[in-house]
Amino acid sequence: MNKPFKIGRYSIKATVSIGITFYPDDSNNINDLMVQGDLAMYNVKKNGRNNYVEYNSYMKKLVTGISISEGIKYKELYMVYQPQINPKTGNIEGVESLVRWNSNTLGFVAPNEFINIAEETGTIHELGNFIIEEVFKQINIWEEMEFNIPKVSINISPIQLMNKNFYSNVNEMLEKYKVSTDKIVFEITENFAIENQKQIVDNLNAIYKSGIDIYLDDFGKGYSALGYLEKLPISGVKIDKQFMDYICENDKIIKMIFTLAESLDLNVVAEGVENNEQKEKLMNIGSCVIQGYLYSKPLSVKELETKYI
Repeated sequence: MNKPFKIGRYSIKATVSIGITFYPDDSNNINDLMVQGDLAMYNVKKNGRNNYVEYNSYMKKLVTGISISEGIKYKELYMVYQPQINPKTGNIEGVESLVRWNSNTLGFVAPNEFINIAEETGTIHELGNFIIEEVFKQINIWEEMEFNIPKVSINISPIQLMNKNFYSNVNEMLEKYKVSTDKIVFEITENFAIENQKQIVDNLNAIYKSGIDIYLDDFGKGYSALGYLEKLPISGVKIDKQFMDYICENDKIIKMIFTLAESLDLNVVAEGVENNEQKEKLMNIGSCVIQGYLYSKPLSVKELETKYI
């Protein structure tokens, strides 16, 4: 292929980009092998073309980071919503928005995988803005249809909060879609360091002052949550699913979280509730909202409207 092709009086030079993957070392599944070979070829093209490269797992991170932007552009990413239910009344009190990605190249990519990659590669800002805008847009549609919309939770990465323009971008989208801030909850994971991160605190304070509630996600799982409750304008906490898994055997930590939340006037959401025994345990401990497969899996917009709104 290094030699030019002679076509009539023209001399044409062609390049070749080759991605290589090995069976069974890389995979014994034909679909995986095709994706891996494609990722390796993409890596060749990204680095100047006209070469060959063997697949390695690091390529997936690099290519996935780039592909997230392509996924947004070509509408491969979409939102689903998981209801949050008051166990005493059975009424819906909120929904958590969750992003999903069905890539034409990579297939279905697990959320925890591509969100971690987005944070590592810096595409989390683009992805985060996409999620916020999609949710605000949907709330606007529901409002125009005169549906009774509960609070909608949006997961926010700490890396997004390091951006000095984060709040101004959020405010622009609030105005664009005419969304009331009392309909929005931003969830931030407790397991990140805010020390010496003035920008994070400034953004959170601006968000809270605008009327948006801030919840600590995965509460009890990290190591510095109690300090955050003093430093940050927190409205509520979400109990991590790992505590739900053994609540029937040991509920001491969950009781402690309820006591703490009550003393600080914080709302409580319990994630990962999957059976009635867990639900009854929670109701005996205190007041909370339940999210989990006991009531519903994450739903499409149409499924949510039909079942709950």
